[in-house]
Amino acid sequence: ERDGRHLGADLMSLMSLFSKAGLRACFFWCLASTSAFVLAQASSTAAASSGQTVSAVGYTGLGLTPSPRPAEWGEVAMGFQNTIPGASKPKGYNFLMSVGVLPGVEINGRLATQDLQCNIYRLGDNPCREPIERDLAASFKFGHIVVLENGWRLSASVGATDYGGAVTHNRATYGVAGADKGPWSLALGYGKASSSGSPLKGAFGQLAWRPWDEVQLYSEWLDRRAYAGFQAFLPAKF
Repeated sequence: ERDGRHLGADLMSLMSLFSKAGLRACFFWCLASTSAFVLAQASSTAAASSGQTVSAVGYTGLGLTPSPRPAEWGEVAMGFQNTIPGASKPKGYNFLMSVGVLPGVEINGRLATQDLQCNIYRLGDNPCREPIERDLAASFKFGHIVVLENGWRLSASVGATDYGGAVTHNRATYGVAGADKGPWSLALGYGKASSSGSPLKGAFGQLAWRPWDEVQLYSEWLDRRAYAGFQAFLPAKF
């Protein structure tokens, strides 16, 4: 019986090792394929980029709501904000990145905290003097785009935020669909939050107008609240 227990433990350790190795292999393969695509298609990607930005929650979208289009294959969007949506203390550091790793597949990373220097476990020479939040989150989005003959572009995506991990501050699943043509875009969706910090609670929507390549005005509504904002972009030659 003892040998059986040891054998079972060894098998579990071996499975865990292969699982981690598989995840590492998948990660590096996705990274390599993305890098190769960026290097091979740098000029065309720069000219035909979707121009999406990463939202404060950790997916391509506007201020808080996800866009119905995933990041294009090889496209990278990075962002930084001094607010952390849903946190008990919203002022802080919010680092964000979205990467189109395959056609229709987007992965996202987010690191948010109120203090970059102190040790959250209260060890060493600089322990945190008061409770803070430090959230390292991974998210993903799957989507598809259809371009009609009349110029309209229809898109839809499903995704999850803050997926995995023992502690989640911003976990939610969502679906969103939209249409865009010329400077206008509209999207409607529905989110189901599993964490109190997620803003995706029920129906949400967004409306955007981009009169010039360098400027976009938008409005979005979610969780029974409405928001408005604008985004500025560098000219394509930069």
